Amino acid sequence: MSNTGKTFSISAFPGLSVQKTVGLKPGDTVTLRSNDGQIKELPFRAAQMSQTLGNMLEDLPEDDRAIPIDVASGDILELVIRYCLEHTDTDPPRTPDDLNAWDKLFVASIDQVETLIALIKAADFLVIDSLRDLVINRVAGMIRGRTPAEIYTFFGYDPEQDE
Repeated sequence: MSNTGKTFSISAFPGLSVQKTVGLKPGDTVTLRSNDGQIKELPFRAAQMSQTLGNMLEDLPEDDRAIPIDVASGDILELVIRYCLEHTDTDPPRTPDDLNAWDKLFVASIDQVETLIALIKAADFLVIDSLRDLVINRVAGMIRGRTPAEIYTFFGYDPEQDE
């Protein structure tokens, strides 16, 4: 089978022409499958933020182009996609100040620690460093100034269970 510019992948190597290696063009999409079986579409331009996606697509058979993202639920993938779209597909393009303001609102809107941790895991797996760092900084801000006991409670950890 030949790649004809349909839903395919990206390359994880900066400077490598993706269109030449896998037949992609800017309007194409990447299909992701979450660990709960949800299928999500991500525009090619937004998918370029992830180094992992290109590597995974190279290993998939030609007839199966849904990339399994086993570390993330569909809800978490939606957050990842929202972040990637905001950082790539805006017209007119956002200024760095606008992006910083959007980033702050984005992470502030997530108040469940479980969601934040799941988002960190997904961003780390997908190698989207800017998203991972953003969410880690949010969690760090949430625990800053707390005692160890308060931090344990915050993360739902009971040290007595280890004994």
